[in-house]
Amino acid sequence: MFPERRNPSGIGKSAASRKEGWPYGTTHWNYPPPVRLARFVAALALAAAALFSPAVARAADAVDTWDGTSDTDWYTQDPDASSYTISTAEDLAGLSELTNQQNPVTFTGKTILLATDIDLAGHDYGMNSTSTSFSGTFDGQGHVIHNLSNVPSTEYHYGLFGTVHTATIRNLGLEAAMVIETENNTRLEIGPLVSWSSTSIVENCWVTGSLYTPGGYIVGGLVGQCTGNSQVIECSSSTDVTVDGLSGPCVGGVVGQWETTGNDSLIADCYFDGSIEIASGTSANGGILGGCFEEKGPTVRNCIVLTTAISQPPFTSFLGVFPEVTSIEHCLWPTGAYIQEGGSAESGPYRFPYGFFLPDSGQVGFDPDPATFPTEDAADDAYGTIGRNIADFSNPALIEELNQYASQGVSWAMGIDGHPVLATQTHLIAADYSGVDAALATIPADLSLYTAESAAAVTTARDAVDRTLTADQQTQVDDMAAAIEAAVDALEKLANYDAVDTAVAKANALDRSRYTEETLAKLDVAVAAVVRGYGETRQDEVDDMAAAIEAALAALEEVPSSGTQSGDPLAATGDPTVLLAPATALAGGTVLLARRKVA
Repeated sequence: MFPERRNPSGIGKSAASRKEGWPYGTTHWNYPPPVRLARFVAALALAAAALFSPAVARAADAVDTWDGTSDTDWYTQDPDASSYTISTAEDLAGLSELTNQQNPVTFTGKTILLATDIDLAGHDYGMNSTSTSFSGTFDGQGHVIHNLSNVPSTEYHYGLFGTVHTATIRNLGLEAAMVIETENNTRLEIGPLVSWSSTSIVENCWVTGSLYTPGGYIVGGLVGQCTGNSQVIECSSSTDVTVDGLSGPCVGGVVGQWETTGNDSLIADCYFDGSIEIASGTSANGGILGGCFEEKGPTVRNCIVLTTAISQPPFTSFLGVFPEVTSIEHCLWPTGAYIQEGGSAESGPYRFPYGFFLPDSGQVGFDPDPATFPTEDAADDAYGTIGRNIADFSNPALIEELNQYASQGVSWAMGIDGHPVLATQTHLIAADYSGVDAALATIPADLSLYTAESAAAVTTARDAVDRTLTADQQTQVDDMAAAIEAAVDALEKLANYDAVDTAVAKANALDRSRYTEETLAKLDVAVAAVVRGYGETRQDEVDDMAAAIEAALAALEEVPSSGTQSGDPLAATGDPTVLLAPATALAGGTVLLARRKVA
């Protein structure tokens, strides 16, 4: 399917001569066709809008935003130090300045530690001039660099790191990176994290964002090109890659192309869930590696392609193009129609697990062959030891399977989007809510038995639970559990109001017409003084309320009678609580009788 490849490595030649020696010719559009250009401009506008929006910090990490200046004091004050810490965006810009100056600093044998998340805020950024490489260790320590912007340049490589040689890049995330190449670029390789990795290690790194080229030769969603004994381990790419024009590039979701492979060349425990759109019909492509055109390819182990959004006429491959002497072990890709919509086995377009390069003939074939490739319902293990297709990436059993084959120190977990991710990508994994669930289980079923204030605190803590947080926000989730536990511990049962209720019932049952206004008023004051909802710690106050009502009841006085009747008029009232008692002896010996209420 491919014409014969000439000058497969191009090592030691200038960029221009390497382009001339590219096997698939140099014909390309001077400008993207109108439709594709319009689509790109629209996408660029959206990307620019996102680029200048505020960056979102994960967990409690502060984000230092770049003001466009640089600071190299961290290095120049002690150039002989073995380790440096970058604490600001300006420090990172200083690293770029040091690697790009006339006598560039390569940081060979030195370690640079990133101490904070950084927002490059859309300022143009480029590291490593075309004449040197970064050769130290850059440890992101789990931090994220937001909004990397690479603009066209003939002076610098593309990517956060242009060229790295015998270097190590680890523990770093790039979020919302935007890389744009133009027609006049002289660089062959383009990648958002590293453009060219020479016998270097890239581990525990991830990238999201977009990459556009009107016809780049070697394009990767994470690393453009790897050479020698480079290794890419525990990494992921969610980059949307668009390649217009030029015939014959290599485009990979993780790595674009591998050359001069060694015995230790390795891609392991990586995944791709971005997208690839290629205009050329003669490009090598794959979700993991675009292509390797040598006698031997790198080992590819325990890698996953999670997307079918790989578009190119007339064929696409999920894994990539490899020499026949390549070790591909336990890789996973999505189940799907291996003849794409609108195609056929005779005319394509096709989608294959992988392609293979035949050095002797300079040709690329595909496995399985179009005449024999399987139908959608082929068994999962139809491809032997290289791996299998997966219909449901949300199956929890996949995590155990991936961890069985994982590299030492690497583990996988189920992501919030329903597919496997690397366990270090805590921003993509759901937080552990077991502590919250345990705390919720302790909330009493009937909160009406408790004071309104303490019950409201429990309700507030319960309603504040946010189930959308990720593992890097675990502290916030633990705080939710602690808040619920504290509120439950602070619940206060209501005091016993039985005595108050009995006394109030007596007051409500009175025939108020029989008692004096003055004593009724005192009873009403005692009843009105009752405050409901006190907790058991204020039981004495509640008992005092009941006692005050009872005292007011006992002090009630009935309204005096207006006259007497023959016989026993007062007794005729039938009120057993009233006794006749002498009140006052008047002149003439007359005795008046008064009513007295018996308690």
